[in-house]
Parts: sequence; structure tokens; C-alpha cells
Amino acid sequence: MKSKPVVILKIYLISLILSIIISLLTAVYFYFSDSTVNPKNVTLFVGIIAFATIGFLFSNYRHKKGLLSGIIIGFITSIVIILILVLMGEQIKGLTYLKYSIYIISSGVFGIFGVNFKKIIK
Repeated sequence: MKSKPVVILKIYLISLILSIIISLLTAVYFYFSDSTVNPKNVTLFVGIIAFATIGFLFSNYRHKKGLLSGIIIGFITSIVIILILVLMGEQIKGLTYLKYSIYIISSGVFGIFGVNFKKIIK
């Protein structure tokens, strides 16, 4: 059995790769179409997919307490991202907290789904 940090890094890597693929597909779509969709909505969608993947895979790995596992890993990820943004000098506004709370909720909900599937990452 692999150690926990290696598995958690593997989960983050899978989520990052999925986010990059979704971002590339949406960028190609916006480049070749005359869409009037707000880019902030697209970034919210990509973030939800990334956090849902993290919550699903982490809860699937632990295979117990899916909602709590998903919320905890979503909260830790949100704190790390917000700290990185603050260190880069970006101002954190009220809507940023709303966005990250949506991410944490999606991570928790998909954590529930992750417990109910067979283990994907062992």
C-alpha cells in the first residue's frame, strides 16, 4: 500500500490534468466560436469540476465518511489556493469566498459519491 502523501499528490495530479484538459477544450471552443458566455462562469465551472474530482477521488481512497472527507480536502485546497493568491498580491473580494464555498460544497457532494464506488486509487 502506498503512503498517504503519495496518494494525495496523485489525486491532485489527476485533478490538475483534468482541469487543464477542460480549460484547453473551453479555450478552443471560445477561440473558434462567437460565444457570448462570460469567462467567469467558465472558470467557475472548471473549478467545480476540479474540486469535485478531488473530493471524489479522496473520499474514494479513504472509503469512509465521504461528505466530511470531501469537505475537509476541499477546505484545505481552498485555503492553500487563497494563501497563494494573497502571497501573489491579489486582493481577495467577497465573491471569491462565495466561489470557494461553492467549490467546497461540490467537493463534499462528490465525496459522497466517491464512497459509494469501488476503490479507484489503491
